[in-house]
Amino acid sequence: MKINYEEVNNGTLIDIDEIENISEYAYQYFMKNDKECLYVLKNNALIGLMTIGDVFRYYEGVTEQVMNNHFTTLRYGEIEEAEAFFEKHWTIHELPVVDWRKHLIGIYSRGEVRTDQIRKEFKNRLEDAYCGKNQWLKEQIDKWFANSSTKVFGFELPTEEETLRLLTPETRREFEHHIGRNPLEIMRGFTEEESRLYWGERYVPDIGTRFAKEFSDINIKFENGMIRYGNFQGDFFTFQGGHRIVPHKHRSDKKIYLLGPCTIMGAYVSDEQTIGAYLQEYLRDTEYEVINCGTFATNNELPYLFTEKIGVNDIVIIGFTNRSSAWEEFFEHTNKKNYWGNWSDLYMELESPLDCVLDCFRHVNYKVNKIIARKIYEQLSTVKSGEKADSIQTLSSIQNYYIGWDIINSIRQWAKENRFKNNKTIGAIVMNCNPFTKGHRFLVEWAIKQVEFLYIFVVEEDASIFPFKQRYEMVKQGIADLQGQICVLPSGKYIISKDTFSQYFEREKVIEQVVNMDYDVRIFGEVVCKEFGISKRFVGEEPLDKVTNAYNETMARILPEYQVELVILPRKEMQNGEPISATKARSLLECGKREELEEILPDTTLRILHKTDEMDKI
Repeated sequence: MKINYEEVNNGTLIDIDEIENISEYAYQYFMKNDKECLYVLKNNALIGLMTIGDVFRYYEGVTEQVMNNHFTTLRYGEIEEAEAFFEKHWTIHELPVVDWRKHLIGIYSRGEVRTDQIRKEFKNRLEDAYCGKNQWLKEQIDKWFANSSTKVFGFELPTEEETLRLLTPETRREFEHHIGRNPLEIMRGFTEEESRLYWGERYVPDIGTRFAKEFSDINIKFENGMIRYGNFQGDFFTFQGGHRIVPHKHRSDKKIYLLGPCTIMGAYVSDEQTIGAYLQEYLRDTEYEVINCGTFATNNELPYLFTEKIGVNDIVIIGFTNRSSAWEEFFEHTNKKNYWGNWSDLYMELESPLDCVLDCFRHVNYKVNKIIARKIYEQLSTVKSGEKADSIQTLSSIQNYYIGWDIINSIRQWAKENRFKNNKTIGAIVMNCNPFTKGHRFLVEWAIKQVEFLYIFVVEEDASIFPFKQRYEMVKQGIADLQGQICVLPSGKYIISKDTFSQYFEREKVIEQVVNMDYDVRIFGEVVCKEFGISKRFVGEEPLDKVTNAYNETMARILPEYQVELVILPRKEMQNGEPISATKARSLLECGKREELEEILPDTTLRILHKTDEMDKI
C-alpha cells in the first residue's frame, strides 16, 4: 500500500473560537470542497475533526454532535502504523499527523484511492439531510402507514461501507477500479470470460452492447407525479401496466409488492434474472403473486405505496439504500421484527463477488438477485406461518397522485425567499397575460381590496404568443400604480406548466375532451398555498374557454380541501357586452385593428407592444 504525506493545508483548518455555527460551516465546506476531512483547532492544538459522514449523520439525527472528538493521530515517520490502520479501516483515507504539542503538521493518506463517486453520494445524502428531506420522508412514511392496513417488511440493500469491511484487502483494491465508472460502459467493456461470468446462462456474444441499447430505449414518463413505464417488449426488458413483468407468475388475489431502487427493479439483468422472478419461483407452491414495483432511482417507493391498490392480505417488502434512513427508523419504531437488517453480508456467499457487480454493490447480476430472493423467502417463511389472513380482500389506493420531494423543496426554497413576513390574509392570482389586458388589471384591483397581501404568479412556460419576459414586464408595469402589498413572481415549473397542465397551452385548438388537471391544483393547494401562506385564489369567470372553465371547476372542488377559498369574479366587459379577453386582443392584433385595442389593453401594454413594433423595424 502506498502512503502519501503532505503538509497541512490551511484551507482544511478551522479555529473553533472563530466559528459561530460549526455544523453550518461544515455543511457549506463539504458541499463546496472535495476534501476528506476538516480539522478543528483550539490554541493551535488539534481537538477534533469532521468528515462528510460525520456531518450528514449529525443532520440525520444519528449523532448529537457534528465534531468527532475520538480520532486517531500519528507522528511523522510512522508509515507502518498508517498502513496497518488503513488496512483495518478501509473507509478512512486520511490520518492527521501531529507533533508532541498535538499541533497538526501534516496528513497521511492512502494513495491511488478513487473516492469521487462515493463522495458524490455522500454529498447527496448530506444535502438531503440538511434540507429536511429525511424529516419529510419520515412524515410521508407515517402518513402512508396510518392509511394502510397491509403487512410491511424491509431490509437495507448492500452498502459500500459495510460490504468493504467484509471483503479481503485484495478484493477491496480491485473494487476501486469499478468506482465512478458508468455501469453500462463497464458491461460493454467486459471480456468474453467476464461477460459469461456476469450473465451466466443468458450469455450470448455481444450481449453487453445489445443490453445497453435496449436499456436506452425504455420509455419512462411521469403521470401525476408518479414514475410510469410505458409498455415495452424487448429481449431483456418487458414492462406492462407501469411495472416490470415477473415471468411465469400466476394470477392471484394475494400479492407481494417489491419496492425499492435499481437492485429491486433488476436494472442490469434480464426479466428472468430479477429478484421478483426468483422470488416467484420460490413461491410457486403458494397463492402469492409477485409484483415488481422497483424503479431506476432511490426513494421512489412512496409514490407506489400511495397509489397502488394494495389489499389488506397483501405483503409489501421495501429494499432501501442507506440514503433512506427514514425507513430504518420507521421499522425500529413500529415493529423491529419486520426489519431484516443490512444485507451486505450476502457477498460472503459468493466466491468471486466482483464478478457479480458493476460500479457498486447494488448494480448487480443474477447471482446476487438470487441470494436476495432466497433471503426474502426465508424471512417470509418465518412470519407467515400461524398468521390468518383476512377473509375479505379490500383493494384501495390512498390517492391517485404524488407530490415528490423535488417539488416540495423547490417551492419551499422559493417561498422562503419571497414570503410576506406578517401573518395576515394572503391571496394569489395566476395569470398568463398573453397579453396583459384591462380584464387582468380589473381582477388585480378587485383582489387587492380583499386581502392584505397579494401574489401574482405569471405563467413562466414559454408556450404563448408573447414570450414570458415580455408578459412579465406587462404585468409589472400594468399594476405598478396600484396601492397595496403586491408581489409579482414567475410561476416556476409547478404552476400551470407543461409538466402539470399541458392542455392549458392548447386551448386554441379544438378540444374534444378536457384532460384531468387535478395534479396542478393539488400542487398549488397542498404545497404553494401552505408555503406562501395563501388562503384565497382569485380567478375570472370563464364563459367562453372550455379548458379554463374546467380548470375553475377543478379548483372549486379541490382547493377547499386545503382551506383555500376560490373567489370567482365576473369578467370585465367591453361596451358591446363582450367579455374582455386576451384571445380577443390577439385576434385584433392579427387583423391589424390596432385602434380597437384601446378598449381592451391598458396604456402600459400598448406602450410595450409599440416598443416591440419599433424594435422589429430595426
